[in-house]
Amino acid sequence: GKKLWTAKGHASAPSTVVFSPDGKWIATGGQDRLAKIWDATTGKCLHTMEHGRDVMGVAFSPDGKKLAVACSNNNAHIWEIASGNQLREWSNLTGPAASVYFSRDGKTLLVGCTNRTYLMDVATGKELASNPNARSGWSRGGAFSPD
Repeated sequence: GKKLWTAKGHASAPSTVVFSPDGKWIATGGQDRLAKIWDATTGKCLHTMEHGRDVMGVAFSPDGKKLAVACSNNNAHIWEIASGNQLREWSNLTGPAASVYFSRDGKTLLVGCTNRTYLMDVATGKELASNPNARSGWSRGGAFSPD
């Protein structure tokens, strides 16, 4: 394949990268405490969102209008793509957040932490459920079933 552009703007190589569902945007996050949204065609940075610690995971909502961010300071965030404004923050997680995943309808967010996995209501911010992880360590994977 042909290189289209190079993302420049993180202090070091991004540790997490994901395409939006429609392929229009790319989100990156890294140890520089930044999450960035890029135009996938031009490479232009649309938004830079600063966080208190390393950005460990990013995920677009199914409609591509929101970006979830997992941070190593026990926080998770949801940002609006169009404005770059923060819509939601969970700062009471019991361990560093390593991964985030939206449900297929975009109403629920799975947040994987080092010691616990959470299900959060995106609209209200309410914790719907949480379970301790079987073993300690970074929870870097997760998924919702299709039904």
